[in-house]
Amino acid sequence: MNISMAILRRNEHQTKRPRVVVVGAGSAGAVIAARLSQNQDVDVLLLESGPDVAAALEADGIQSTNFVEALEVENRNLRIPVRRTASQGLSDYVRGVGTGGSSSVNAMVGMWGMASDYDRWERDLGCDGWSWRDVAPVFANLPIPLFTTLLGEWGNVDRALVDAATDLGFERRDDLSTASLAGHGIGAVALTCNGGRRASVNDIYLEPARSRFNLEIRGSSAVDRLNMNGNDVVGVHLANGSDIDANAVVVCAGAISTPQILLRTKIQRSGIGHGVKDHPAVAFTLALKEPSEA
Repeated sequence: MNISMAILRRNEHQTKRPRVVVVGAGSAGAVIAARLSQNQDVDVLLLESGPDVAAALEADGIQSTNFVEALEVENRNLRIPVRRTASQGLSDYVRGVGTGGSSSVNAMVGMWGMASDYDRWERDLGCDGWSWRDVAPVFANLPIPLFTTLLGEWGNVDRALVDAATDLGFERRDDLSTASLAGHGIGAVALTCNGGRRASVNDIYLEPARSRFNLEIRGSSAVDRLNMNGNDVVGVHLANGSDIDANAVVVCAGAISTPQILLRTKIQRSGIGHGVKDHPAVAFTLALKEPSEA
């Protein structure tokens, strides 16, 4: 049973159309709102704390395939001071805000991952429905193909790095998103680009859905907490003090804001707000002796 059908059955004796509120128009919320609104019998309200910007009106930095330019767009980045280890001082943790969320400002890496990892999730960690046989068809049916820079378009630095890695025994991989991927290798990452510009969920999922009569997108609508009636969620309370009723609420506010909303709602579940993990990355700068294309 999909989400929209579950809502319909729960409200089969009501005369008013069921409403689903989706909190957060980022990488998860935009997709869920777009998919739910395919059911014309359900009204979908998508709430986003940042601005709602149509894809065609996005700033040049957001559209650019150089993610560094996106990080310079003022109203699309939220910088939170955090301490990653007990001995570390405060430093910025950057999140995307506005329709598209962090998919509008991230590095656009679109790796499928290794089949063995998904199978381990299901086998060892109890994540039913997350085996490779379950997720591979989803990857194969993404709305756009992932973009990989062809070898002939690599610059001198790209080639030198790959040559050095292969000399050390790493296998060169021309396609890092494949079911046969296993072990270590080096190659060009796949990117979520389309037509020479960034392809965020705002572009690929929300834009085709904006004209639907049963989908409403509200920007600058930060959710403070969920409204409860006993153990049932009956709506949301916004940061501006207003309330919105709903038959169902889907919280997709990201790894930081989702637990904040749940904690402010006084939901007593162990683990909320704990265990967040980020992916480490190292950047370095090389001064070239002679001018060269990277």
